[in-house]
Amino acid sequence: MIHARIASDQTGCGGRVVTTMVMWPATGAGVEVRCYTPEEPEVDDGDEDVAPETARRTSAPPAYIPPEVEAPEPETEGVNHALHAVRTDVATRGLIRALADDPGAALTALIARLFTVLVRRAHVARSDSALAITASGFNPANGRVIEALDGDVRRRLEDRRTAWEASGETVIAWVHGLAHGEKMGLLAELTAISLDVREEKTFSIRRSARAEAAELAALCQADITLHWTPDALFLQPHSKGLLTGMLETMGAEDERAKTLRKTELVDWVAEQAAQRAWVPAALCWAAPINADQDTPDIEDQAAGGGVDDDDEGVGAFAVTPAGEAALGSSAA
Repeated sequence: MIHARIASDQTGCGGRVVTTMVMWPATGAGVEVRCYTPEEPEVDDGDEDVAPETARRTSAPPAYIPPEVEAPEPETEGVNHALHAVRTDVATRGLIRALADDPGAALTALIARLFTVLVRRAHVARSDSALAITASGFNPANGRVIEALDGDVRRRLEDRRTAWEASGETVIAWVHGLAHGEKMGLLAELTAISLDVREEKTFSIRRSARAEAAELAALCQADITLHWTPDALFLQPHSKGLLTGMLETMGAEDERAKTLRKTELVDWVAEQAAQRAWVPAALCWAAPINADQDTPDIEDQAAGGGVDDDDEGVGAFAVTPAGEAALGSSAA
């Protein structure tokens, strides 16, 4: 009945969309339905000045959706929430160290953040500073400082705080007096310590943050193995199956590993990872690897891609000597 009333009312108002519907009890059909639509302004067809202006008011431009790079997919198979949090925690700290060592990449990250806050006006908030830029350091409640990764960056910032206090100057005056290289180093450290790509749950995947992390890792050529390999505290939350899988991945599989107790297996994996400078791929923020550009797509093969123009009428698939040998053995 409601659909019929909407259709009837739309016919009476020139087919315009119904935006408001009012219903109340009625004795005849049980419910009374009335439909309303916004009043459409009358435009004089002969007035060329009014028609374009009216069209501009009634047609709003589509919302702009900024592009994003492809984000690395998380490894969640056989991984619980606690382990996922540990993995993304360590991966964040590795990227903190890499970005702190590359001031150019850190400057890019900071400018991008400023553009997002001030130009795109996303997540704008007031603070007590003259510059309305909010930031917070990476310091989760249940996390740990890894000395070789974010711990090194925190030590640098503590040394800079000590130097500022000894100068007796205001922060602005002290920073202004730093050499350009020192300023860039401080900028990199401050930007890096604000990184947070931690994910608490396997279903709380931050894909936009992951995409940014992949871009930053590529910019500063992040390699966590330069400073750290899996230690006992990182490996302990992993199951024995995941630990033995790590050994297979790094090429250190050993039948004796299956007989070890959990603590022994953790120490064994840590030792093998240190010898090979190996870390799980989930800690590297590597973007997905594209397929080989030289390999023709299936569509190209189906259309005869890669076949010489002189071979008219020849199909898209060529029989190689290896294929002929395989066919010959099958026929025999």
